[in-house]
Amino acid sequence: MSSLLDLAPMVRVVSLRGKDIRFHGITAEGLVVLFTRFPELKKAIQAEGTITAETLTKFGPPLLAAAIAYASEIDGESEMEESALRKQRGKLEKAAAGLNIGEMLDVVRAVIEITFPGGVGPFVQELMAMGLVQEKVASPNSSNGASVATGRAQDTKLESPSPTP
Repeated sequence: MSSLLDLAPMVRVVSLRGKDIRFHGITAEGLVVLFTRFPELKKAIQAEGTITAETLTKFGPPLLAAAIAYASEIDGESEMEESALRKQRGKLEKAAAGLNIGEMLDVVRAVIEITFPGGVGPFVQELMAMGLVQEKVASPNSSNGASVATGRAQDTKLESPSPTP
């Protein structure tokens, strides 16, 4: 029988300026950090039900650079202390900010693919099924429809559930 320790990490190699760079999917912890730093990202995923590299460009290079930093492989990451890891991520974020937009999009597309191997839409549907995100019927005049699995459902809107007392 296998254990989680037997799983090889999912990585993608992206060629940047003649160098092959390894990236892994963003962890749940990384997503929480990104949602905290960029609350508009969470709102966009809830409103659209999906996210693409092109959609991320709406939030600008700071979000793209942060996402790339969280997907960058760091040698010895599992043995690093938290403060050293934060410092290294900061360096990676600055380096990612120096990429041109085409390079950023190449990396982000690869990262989305390995972070959400089944697609972002099905991921959002799973969150809805677990009650972590609620689907709410929007007014017929609303253009904020959710794009969950099929692409453009105009009659739904996703929102965070209300806390229960």
